[in-house]
Amino acid sequence: MLKASGCDRCPHPSCPQSMHTRGVDACPECQYGIMILDDSCAPKYRFNCNRCPTIILVSDAIKHITVASTACETCSAMHLNVKLDPSKLPTAAGDGNAEEIRASFSGCVFCSAVLCRLFDVVHSRQPNAHPSGAQRGPPSRGSRGSGNRGRSGSRGRGRRPPNL
Repeated sequence: MLKASGCDRCPHPSCPQSMHTRGVDACPECQYGIMILDDSCAPKYRFNCNRCPTIILVSDAIKHITVASTACETCSAMHLNVKLDPSKLPTAAGDGNAEEIRASFSGCVFCSAVLCRLFDVVHSRQPNAHPSGAQRGPPSRGSRGSGNRGRSGSRGRGRRPPNL
């Protein structure tokens, strides 16, 4: 693994923070990314892609979530162990599925039509290529500092009067 790489790219299988332990599914937006469970701000869980700025936000109805070691046979996503707060579940008018949801769930949440509604895909903005003040190339004419003002700069000795 390269130096200064984050744990979300660590391939070590026994590390509790590695992408093999916390990886859930392939990123829906990029080709090589894996959606990693981010529980650093629990109970506001989310899944971050380890290659692009795609984020899957998790509803407040989920109190606790962990990644299981088994994969779904239908979609190949990792199974999740989820503890729910039924009082915070969103209910649609005339939806009879609210009674089906238990306080705990273990399985593929992406294949479950009821639990799939608790996730929202968000695209965060691209990271700034040039942080403020750090630009490539020569500075523009309107840059800060007194630098090179050319022959007729406003400071210095000034112009000599022409000889007549």
